[in-house]
Amino acid sequence: MNPDVQSLFELHAKDVERIALEKKLAECPREKARLNDKIKAEHVLMDEKTAGFRALELHRKQLEQELSVQESSLMKAKTQQAQVKKQDEYDLLSHQMQECTQKIDDLQNEILNDLLEIDRQKPIVADFQAQAKVQIGEIEKEIVALDAEQVRLQELHDRDVALSAELAQRVSKEWLDAYRTAQSRVKSPPYLVQFIDGRCQGCYLKVSTDVAQQIRSDTLVACDQCGRLLYP
Repeated sequence: MNPDVQSLFELHAKDVERIALEKKLAECPREKARLNDKIKAEHVLMDEKTAGFRALELHRKQLEQELSVQESSLMKAKTQQAQVKKQDEYDLLSHQMQECTQKIDDLQNEILNDLLEIDRQKPIVADFQAQAKVQIGEIEKEIVALDAEQVRLQELHDRDVALSAELAQRVSKEWLDAYRTAQSRVKSPPYLVQFIDGRCQGCYLKVSTDVAQQIRSDTLVACDQCGRLLYP
């Protein structure tokens, strides 16, 4: 076999391998983005599922703050009442103390109801959060594995680039130029295909009679349908 043909076969095989690696490498960032979107979606779902529980806890804290205010007001009113001498002032403070006492009772009942509901919801929320964390952990493992795979693919790609350059040096300029022309015309490999029964095995269309007559093992002919190089 013509040495140029053999070298071209080897170059073509390495180019096909390299291009396949490039496609996989291009897919890695998209896949990583998809996985990160899944993690974000899990966090959003977790927030939605626990929003009611968090609102309930916040409401309880607000009630406890208001309870503290009312208890302070009650203590202040008691202290003032012990010091006043006029009956009308004493009666006014008594009324204020009654109002504070009623508010304190109401607040304590509300707090108790919130605590009961919090106790009911707590195991449900904890179970959901645990499941979500497991799911997020699995996705994060996928990302770590994807990062490792991207590094591996990049190393293989860099090796193939170097090998392709080395193989290209073994091909004559005429044949290499023809091969590069075919690469520029065809969107994706293969660029070098067999000619069988009058048809190009790249596009599977019949070539012209002129092209068919030119095909020999020691010549380069391009398919007049798709531009790929043909060999017998």
